[in-house]
Amino acid sequence: MPNVDPSVFEFIDDIVVEARAGEPMRSDSAVITFGESFFDQFFGALGHNIRGFNSEGKKRAVAFVDSLPDTHAMTEIRLILVSFEEFCDLVRESQGNYDGYVVDFDEAVALLNRILIATQAWAHHLSADSAPAALSATLADAVSKIGDL
Repeated sequence: MPNVDPSVFEFIDDIVVEARAGEPMRSDSAVITFGESFFDQFFGALGHNIRGFNSEGKKRAVAFVDSLPDTHAMTEIRLILVSFEEFCDLVRESQGNYDGYVVDFDEAVALLNRILIATQAWAHHLSADSAPAALSATLADAVSKIGDL
């Protein structure tokens, strides 16, 4: 099974810089760029093509995951699916100032942390199959950097 390219986690350094700047998150933030790239690769590795980060994209992803056969990594896949749904909401919120609400990096960093931890567990399940050691090492580094925020 193909997996997520470790280079997608290079966005973590940019996310850390943006988060420490203390500015509200924008729709062109590194968090959004990372999430779009990550989820495209993750679902692509499972055989699903993400067509949007909106309510329709969420419905299609849920239907896809529900159609998968149970595997030893299904718990982690479902956790990443939940993170995808939350990410879609974050994208929507970052695109407009709804009722005075501004997305701050605390919310985005908390979501990112959940994504990284679930992805670590998913990669651990794949390690016996096809996850390269580089992915596991990169994930550990990313979790450490986000944890320092």
